[in-house]
Amino acid sequence: MIILIKKSPDLTTDKHRKLRALENILASFGECRHVVWMPVQIASELMAQKDFGEYSRRVLVELKSFVTESRGIENLFSFHLNVDFDNGNRLEIENDKVLNIGYLHLTDSMQLRKSILLTENLRDAEIFKIGSEAYLFSENLYRVYGISLEQMPGGGNTTYDLFGHLEKNEIFFLCIIDSDLKHPKGPKGSTAKRFSTTPIGHLNKRFLKILECHEIENIIPLSIVKEATNGLVENGLIYKLDRAALDRTHPDHKAGLTVSNAIANDHEYGSDHWSQYYPYEVADRDVWIIPPLGENLLSNCLKIMAQESIGKLSEKISQELDRTWIDVAQSVASWGVSMRRRVN
Repeated sequence: MIILIKKSPDLTTDKHRKLRALENILASFGECRHVVWMPVQIASELMAQKDFGEYSRRVLVELKSFVTESRGIENLFSFHLNVDFDNGNRLEIENDKVLNIGYLHLTDSMQLRKSILLTENLRDAEIFKIGSEAYLFSENLYRVYGISLEQMPGGGNTTYDLFGHLEKNEIFFLCIIDSDLKHPKGPKGSTAKRFSTTPIGHLNKRFLKILECHEIENIIPLSIVKEATNGLVENGLIYKLDRAALDRTHPDHKAGLTVSNAIANDHEYGSDHWSQYYPYEVADRDVWIIPPLGENLLSNCLKIMAQESIGKLSEKISQELDRTWIDVAQSVASWGVSMRRRVN
């Protein structure tokens, strides 16, 4: 995460706990768990403090040299922390983007461990992490910054239980699940249903995103899906009619979707969502809106992305076709961004 200290801490009050919080913040920077930024003046003031340990002093030297080039870095991300050294108990989300957090929340060193990425399974977490690294590359940040996250698979429907555990224990984490929606007016899957009363977005020390798509395969960059299926995906009407950016969200990519099934789904839910495809229905023959791409689609896409260089992978992501993927990648990067070079 990006952690900002914009105002010089007043160490004439509650000095011991403020110093503990500062040392934890500095260690998270030096140990490549998070990114910390403060103005040069504050870094200089803290360097003059005789109460810091030797390691914190070395981190401050590194951090001070880093201030100019990293100014405004938080503007490239969708979330960051702003530490409040006046109101120690403050915990307030601002514009679903900034967590104003009092220093008393950071006196325990475990609070600034790696952020946790909670997903329904480990493959989802792995592919999101790769996507977040590609996001760093696209913003010219990859040389200096990396992604540091603890990946935690929730096990499908039990993801909700683990979410509650992490939230109760006030651990920094983000949770991303899919909705299992096969139609925009259809029912959500069992996992998403369990989150029906849970506020989405940022709240206190966590972030929840429920993807408005059937599965993660629906938002993987199209060029990667093409490569993983040897071009099979292009046989579907959704691509022949150049409607991938509009209609790719809901079809089951593994089992495929025919025009006749799409029409039946529209009738079931009283919708005309698939009406653009109605004229292509042919009696006694399957006409595919998207052909069946197989149960191994996610694994095949993950393998390609893991083997690809970050630079080449970034080039394959389309600002037009892969907008949802980019938004998710930015969210994951916001919670996982860290320094590459460790302070020893």
